[in-house]
Amino acid sequence: MVSAAKVAAAPGRTGDPRVTPRYHRGMVAARHVMVEVELVEGHDGPGARHPRARPLPEDDLAPVPGRPGTRHRPRRWVAGILLVVLTVTSGRLAADAQARSAMAALAAVDGVLHPLDGPVAELWRSEGGMRPELLRAAGMLVAVVGGEGSADVVALDPATGATVWRAPLRGSGPGDGGGGIRCVVPGADRSGGAGGPAGTAPPTDGAAGPGGAPVVVCVVDRFPPSRRVPPAPDGTTLDRLVVLDARTGAVVSQRPVDRSTTVAALDGDVVVAHGDDDGYVHVTRTDPLGTRVRWAFVSPRPLPVRHPGWSTRMDVVEGLVVVDESDGWVLDGRGDVLRSWAGTVAAQAEGTAHLTGGRLLTRPHTTGGPYARTRVTDLVSGTVFTVRGRPLESWPDDGSLDGSMLARAGHEHGLAAYDPATGTRLWTAPGQVEGRAMVLDGRVVRLTPQGLVAVDGRSGATLWQTRFARPARSTLVTDGRLVVVTQLDGDRGLVLGAYGLDDGRLRWTADLADDIAALTVAGRQLFGWSPERLVALTPPG
Repeated sequence: MVSAAKVAAAPGRTGDPRVTPRYHRGMVAARHVMVEVELVEGHDGPGARHPRARPLPEDDLAPVPGRPGTRHRPRRWVAGILLVVLTVTSGRLAADAQARSAMAALAAVDGVLHPLDGPVAELWRSEGGMRPELLRAAGMLVAVVGGEGSADVVALDPATGATVWRAPLRGSGPGDGGGGIRCVVPGADRSGGAGGPAGTAPPTDGAAGPGGAPVVVCVVDRFPPSRRVPPAPDGTTLDRLVVLDARTGAVVSQRPVDRSTTVAALDGDVVVAHGDDDGYVHVTRTDPLGTRVRWAFVSPRPLPVRHPGWSTRMDVVEGLVVVDESDGWVLDGRGDVLRSWAGTVAAQAEGTAHLTGGRLLTRPHTTGGPYARTRVTDLVSGTVFTVRGRPLESWPDDGSLDGSMLARAGHEHGLAAYDPATGTRLWTAPGQVEGRAMVLDGRVVRLTPQGLVAVDGRSGATLWQTRFARPARSTLVTDGRLVVVTQLDGDRGLVLGAYGLDDGRLRWTADLADDIAALTVAGRQLFGWSPERLVALTPPG
C-alpha cells in the first residue's frame, strides 16, 4: 500500500478537500483544486475505488460486449461501405442469373456443345465407316454405316461407342455404301453434319411409337442413287419406307414406296413426299407409323420437268414444308399453301430453296459464280427482291438476326446483310466465307482463308479477328463461349484450337489424330469424323 498524502487546499478555496471535483461537459474550472487522494495498488476487487473519467459525447458511445442497453450510432462511412457491398453483391447475383439464363437458352439451340472447360481428348472410335449425319434416339446415337453397296443403320452408346444394335437395310450391291438412305427420328432435333436452324426446346429422344418407344424412319433405295444403276431384275424401281424400334433396331413396319420418295420429320410426325407417274407431287403428313394421316397435299399441276430416277426435293425447316422442284410450294404445319412458284429457274440454277428465320424463302435465280443472284421472298409481307450472291449457311444459329437476310456477297464483298422489308442492303463485310458461319448473340462468326472473323450482325462492324499461320481444316463448332476449329500445326500435326467468342483470343489447344477431316455435333457432344471412323472427343452431358 502507498501511504496517503495530504495536500493542502489552494489559497482562496474552501470546502472538504476529500471531495473530488466533477468536471462536466461545458464546464471549465477557473482554478486548479488540490485534493487529498488515496492511491491503491494491486486491488481491483469489489469496493475498489477508481477516479471518475470524463464522460464522452453521446455520438461516441459504443456498445460494450455483454452489457445490454448501451447505445450505438453507426458512422456514415460504415453505412456507405455496407451500401457498396450490397450493390456489388446484387450486381454479381444479377450477372450470375443472366449468365445462367443465357446458358439455358443456348442449350436449346441446335448444334451448341456442352460447356468445354478445357482441352478435349479422343474418347473412342466407331467400328467401320459411318456417315457424319447423326441422330439421337432412345438415348443413343443413330447413324448409317455402309460399304461396298451395303447399308446398315446402327445405334451406338454415346459414352463408349459400343454398338447397341445393328439393322441391315440393304444387302451388297453396286453403288456408294450408305448412299440413298435417309433416316429421321420424329420428335427429335437433327444434330450433326447437316446442321439446322435454332431450336425452341432441348433435343428429345423421339416421338412414341408402339409401346411408347421412339422410332427411326428410313427411306431405303433399292440401289444407291445413280443413273448408271440398271432397274431391278423384275423391272421395278420401288424403294422401301422402314420403321425401326429405336430401342432394339427391330423392324416395326415396312412398305414399298416410289423411288422419288423423300422423308422428313415434323414435330412428332413424319412427312413423306413423292411424285406419281403423271408428274404430280404428293405430300402427306402422318403419325410415326404411317397409320394415321394428318393431311395430304397434291400439286395442282404436274411438274414440267422430271428426270429419270429423281428424288423429290422436300425438307422441313422451322415447321414449314418446302417442296423445291421446277415448280415449288411452301406448306405450313396444317398443309396449307403459304407460297408457290412456277417455272424452270430453280431447276436450271444451282442450289435449292432455303428458309431463313421461318419467313424468308430464298431460291437461286441465276447460275453460280461471281454473278450469282438469289430471289428472296418474305412469306409474311409478300415482299420479293433479288440479292447478289448466295444465302449464308449458318449453324448454330440462335435466331438473334432473324430480322435480316445474310448472304455470301460473291467476289466483290465477303458478306452482306439485307433488310427483308425493303430489300435494301444494310452493310457489307470484306473477306471470303469458308464453309458455314455461326450466328450467336447478334454476331456472325466465320472462317476466312486468313483466320477467324466476328462482325456485328446489325452494323457489319468487325468485332475481332484472329489470323492463323495455316488455314483451318473444318467448319466451326461452339459451346456458346468458345469457337472451336481444327488447324494444322507444323510440329504437332492436326490440333483443335479454342478461341473466345467474346474476343477471339486463343484459350487452349489439343492434339488430334491426323485422319479427322471434319467436326460434328450430336446431342451437344463433340465428334470428329473421317471417311473411316466416327471419333468421340467429349463425353455425353
